[in-house]
This record gives sequence, C-alpha cells and structure tokens, in this order.
Amino acid sequence: MLEQQNVNRRQLLVYGAAVGAALPMVLSTSAPAFAAQDGSETSVITVGQGVEPETLDIQQTDVGSTRNVAGLILQPLVSWNYNTGELEGVLAERWSSVDDLTWEVNLRPGVQYTNGEPLNAEGVKFAIERFLTATHPFASRLAKLELTVTPVDETTVQLTTNAPYPFVMLDATRIPIVPPGYLGEVGDSEFALNPVGTGPYTLREWIAGDRVVLEKSESYWGEGYAFDEVVYRVVPEAASRTAALQTGEVDAISSVSLLDFETIDGDPNLDAIAVVSNRSMFIRFDCEDPRLSDVRVRQAFNHAVDKDLLVSALLLGNGEVLDGQPIGRQIVGHNDELEAYPYDPDLARQLLEEAGFDFDEPLTMFGTVGRYTADQDITQAVAGMLGEVGVQIEVQPLEWGVWLTRYRDGTLTPLTFVGIHTSVPDAFTLLDTHSSASIGGKFKNPDFDAIMNEAASTIEPDARIELYNQASQLLRDEAGLLFLYQQYDIYAANHEVEGIDFRPDDAIDLVQAAPAS
Repeated sequence: MLEQQNVNRRQLLVYGAAVGAALPMVLSTSAPAFAAQDGSETSVITVGQGVEPETLDIQQTDVGSTRNVAGLILQPLVSWNYNTGELEGVLAERWSSVDDLTWEVNLRPGVQYTNGEPLNAEGVKFAIERFLTATHPFASRLAKLELTVTPVDETTVQLTTNAPYPFVMLDATRIPIVPPGYLGEVGDSEFALNPVGTGPYTLREWIAGDRVVLEKSESYWGEGYAFDEVVYRVVPEAASRTAALQTGEVDAISSVSLLDFETIDGDPNLDAIAVVSNRSMFIRFDCEDPRLSDVRVRQAFNHAVDKDLLVSALLLGNGEVLDGQPIGRQIVGHNDELEAYPYDPDLARQLLEEAGFDFDEPLTMFGTVGRYTADQDITQAVAGMLGEVGVQIEVQPLEWGVWLTRYRDGTLTPLTFVGIHTSVPDAFTLLDTHSSASIGGKFKNPDFDAIMNEAASTIEPDARIELYNQASQLLRDEAGLLFLYQQYDIYAANHEVEGIDFRPDDAIDLVQAAPAS
C-alpha cells in the first residue's frame, strides 16, 4: 500500500502550475484482455505501458519501456541481478579478467537463435561490432575505448579495450546479441520491425500505436516462461491504464498516476508497487547558451525551485530531492558531503540581477508527455516557480518519440526536463551522461570531462569513487543542472498474476511471473 502525503497538490496552483483538479475515473468498456487467437487454452499476460517502442532493435536504444518488450526476444551475454547484487550469465556461461585490458567470455554451448541460426563466437563478434556503431548511449563510450572482439574458438571470445576500463562486463548487460545471418538477409530496417533473437519469445505481431504480441519460443535454450503469450498494450493516458487494469484488460501497468493511488489501493484485487529507481530527474541546461552561460543564472534557477514541494505535492512523497548531484543515495559513488540547493527565491532574484539576466526574453523548456510520473505537471510547476522570480518559461511538451529524436540530435535547447537512469547501481553512467561527448550533453566542462575520463580507466574502486565525488562536487558548484529529485517508479498489478519483478532500472522482469496459484 502506498501512503498518500498530506500536502495538497493544489498548493502548486500559486505558482501557475497547470495541475488542475483530479477528474473522476471512467472505467473502460473495451473488450476484455486478449485471448489466444485460435481460441485455445493459452495463458496470456498483458502489460500496459504509456509509450510505444520506437524500435524493436534494442542495440539502438536504452529506453526501458522498449527493452521490456524486445528484451524477451534479444538477449545479452550477462545481466545484473538486483537481488544478489552480482552479474549472472545469460548467453555467457563464464567470464574472467585476463588482465587490465582483456576479458575472456565463454559462451553457453548449443544455443540457437529462434530461426535455427547457431550462437557462436563469430556471431558475438558481429553483434558487438554492430553495437559499436549504434545510437545506443553506451556505444560511443565503448567505441572510444576501441573495444575489439577476438574469437578464440567456437564458444570463446576475448573483449579488449585500449585502456583499463572496469565496466566492460557491466556494459555488456546492455548489448543484445543479434544473428548475423538473419540481419544480412533482411537488413537493419526490417530487423527493427521483426527481430530474431535467442530469447524465450518471438514476435507474433506489432500493431503500431496499439500493441505488441509475443509468443513463446518452442526452441528456447533455457527454462520456459510460464505464459504462452505476452502482450504489451500501448495506453498513453495514465487514467486509461488504471481503468484497463481494473477491468482486467491488462494484468500490470507502469507509470501509475499518483491520482490513482486511492483507487488502486481501495480495490481488493489490485496492488500498487513503488520502486526506488536508479533514475534521477533534472532540468538540463544548455550551458553554452549565452542566457545560461553565467553560473549565477544556473544557481538562481536551482534556488528558485522548491523541490520539496514538487515531491510532496505532485509526487505525493514518492521521490527524494537530489542533494546537488544526479545520483540517488543507494547508488555506489553518491557523494555524502553534498547538500541540495536550498529554496530561496530572494537569493535567486539577487543572483539573476547580478548576472544581468534578460527578464524580457522567454526561455523554452521541453518536456515529455506520459513518459515520466507527473511529467507535464512537474514542468508546468517548475515554469511557474521560475516565473515567481521573473524568469519567463514557455513549456513545450513533446510526444515521446519526437522528444527522443530531438534529445539525441541535441535540439532540445536551452532547457529540457529529463530523467537519466543507470542499468547497475554505480554512479558512472549518471555522471558521464553530462560529459561533453555524451548524447544530449550540454554541460561542456573540460575539467569535468577530464575527471570522468580518469574514472573510466580507474580499476581500483575506492579511487574511482573519489573521482565520482570530485565530479559531483564540480557539477554542483557549476550548477550544471537544475537538480530535481530521484524518481520512484510506480507500478500496479492485479492478483491474477504473481512473481513480476519491477526493477530499479526501469525493467519489468517476467522471469518468475506466472498465473496466480
């Protein structure tokens, strides 16, 4: 059960936030949950997500909602187990460090792709080399390290970098292994629509804007999953997702509206689940924009926003204010010495005046629609709070696919609301995403870049954490971001299924999911 905080979200109306009153819930009258198309006794689990996959080729993206779908088709060498805090083998049976530059990986023997193509060392080489040219956020980092893949024999490969890099196997958790033969036949564009992998499910159909249907693979190398079919429904509106859960159209939903807590909690057949996620939420500054290049302006923005009120009123307490760094307290490398920028609108006005800020020119802040919890309410509230100190903000919400394309090409400027997560509980990704070379990076600080480059090649954990702390201190001192909060991910599920693992890295893990006994 999730506890609702006492602060009323309507408090934010004084800041001009377009939050509005909660609308009454209207239950959907659509058809019941998808049954097997041939009418047979087939077990089906249906998951409702707010956004549609932008591709099923997850070598090209690290979006969690997309990985949830395609991750049942395409598999990596290893994965991170949040319960044990360790890497575990998927397509790799064993792996070991040969020296500071080289890892040796032994593949699981006898594995085939669902089209009958065998998994082997040459195929792994092909897959990883293809990944190095992809748009995935980890790809450029590994490419810069000149990662090479050398087959040793049919089931053994060596991964070598040009400098010590402690995260090779951690990054491998995000590299799906794709079939070279099938890709050679169909090409990249068709593969993005009809992927083939080694996973427990194959694609039955993808109806754009509606659903993706997966069916169990009869040739899966591992233990079979409980459900014969997995359906991912695209339900952009949070209230509609809750209604679909209530009526049994879906069995689980992500990005639960905070307004629906009481509705879900009052239903004896439903559970709401809050997960302390690895995702940090902030406003990214384009620090090269002349209106934001003065550190006093960026500091003023941080003082102007009441983050505690955002968390208590709009998130109903389901979040933690970032203490001047883009890293949650549970992440290795969190700097315990830092403190949040205090809410001080008078100081914000003073800093803006000292910096000669142009109060007459509005700034555009880009936001998302339905991607993050209360995302539109948050961006409107932040804009309202900045307006209280004289800063004119025009909020431009974008549909997720459009937002993602523009984020990647660097045109969401000068301000954008964004959440960055890490696939494992280590601070490197959450910090390195602010380096100059990163996708969407707008901090552009050479001292910060130098620290992160050193951290990337530092094997000794304590020394690396000290570098993380230096990077976080610099990011706070320079107000490289408008620090907001660490997000809690809110999910809900009905009692017809059990064993779904809602993970801190945005993943919905169905390994143990089964019809309720």
